[in-house]
Amino acid sequence: MTNRFLTIAVALTAALMISACSGGKGYSRGIFHGLVIDKTEAEVTDKLGKPESVEQIGSDGVRYVYRRKTFDPDNANSVDEKTFVDFEKKAGKMIVVEVSFG
Repeated sequence: MTNRFLTIAVALTAALMISACSGGKGYSRGIFHGLVIDKTEAEVTDKLGKPESVEQIGSDGVRYVYRRKTFDPDNANSVDEKTFVDFEKKAGKMIVVEVSFG
């Protein structure tokens, strides 16, 4: 019983420490970029949920706009109001080619 309690306590402490690092602000820019770059639309929405809005970019591109999903660790963890995920058609699939923050 003691080992089980200790395991649960360690897991809860680790979870609290991880959430405290981001201040509950979402994903750091680098982590977010790594999660979405070269991914399909389905993979992005499975991981991050539906975007706030979707914009057409030219004839073969789409931009997902997420609100308050990322933060800038190089700027006192300030929350980005918007995060832009740009897709382009490659080999018949829409693939993330760029991520920008604003």
